[in-house]
Amino acid sequence: MKDQQYPNLQYLVMDGGSTDNTLSLIQNHLDIITEWVSEKDHGPAHAINKGLERANGDIISWINSDDYYEPGTLTHVAEIFNQHPEANCYIGKIRFIQEGTIPFYSHDIIFPSVAKTIGFGRIVQPAMFFRKSAIAKMGLLNETLHYCFDLEWWLKYLLVFGIDSIVTDEQLLVNFRFHPTSKSSSETQHFPVEKDNIYYSLAMQTGNAGIANIISKHSNINENYSFNIPMESDKNIISTALNYFLLLRGNEHYINFNVNAAKDYFGAIDKSLLNQEDTRLLRRLSFRNKFIPNFLIRLFRK
Repeated sequence: MKDQQYPNLQYLVMDGGSTDNTLSLIQNHLDIITEWVSEKDHGPAHAINKGLERANGDIISWINSDDYYEPGTLTHVAEIFNQHPEANCYIGKIRFIQEGTIPFYSHDIIFPSVAKTIGFGRIVQPAMFFRKSAIAKMGLLNETLHYCFDLEWWLKYLLVFGIDSIVTDEQLLVNFRFHPTSKSSSETQHFPVEKDNIYYSLAMQTGNAGIANIISKHSNINENYSFNIPMESDKNIISTALNYFLLLRGNEHYINFNVNAAKDYFGAIDKSLLNQEDTRLLRRLSFRNKFIPNFLIRLFRK
């Protein structure tokens, strides 16, 4: 944080009782740390919630210990919010870094409609900054989730505020590091399961049982989990978003050669709820999934 040169910073460190050299690093940076805690917690969402409860700044975000901001990021974020008093959220760019590979950058996560933005459920959390007033309406993270708690939180933002109060640009803000022991590398199989549970719960609570059945058929559903849908939510938007989720998840199954799952997902989509471009995409994907054998698909992708 020393390279940020940003004067009005509250820097909170929430450590889960680490037994490595974390405490010595904290001690070496007490001049810039506002408050720190090192104790056993109930998972990452619980640790982040402790930080959110302590944060008193007007603009709030969090970053994991593996990742780091570009110099000047916080100054740029403050300038964006000053220039856009109507904004509740600002999103910049992330550079993903993995040893032995070429760095790549985050893609767009905002689409022309809030329904598609919710349905595709893309998130670049370290490069997302929120007004404290918006967080007060969103509430804290769901501590029963261990992988997609930030996604669920983001969907709540979209259901409450939509996309009109979001500002985006191409400014590189943060570097996200992959390594063999990080959750993003070593536990990737858990992310789509929790994501399926989020959309399954949304479907069940909004009268979209058919969609819920498709999701449960091809995933491990935890019936004890429930998405706490904000009161402001528009159920029509959620229904459209669920059809975009079917398109996204069906495409993922198609990419992974899960022909039957892709067929079920594509077949459950209400085409009238998609825009023309995505309706054409659905037709292409459905045709390829139905008529092109797996070995040819694999050959084409080489």
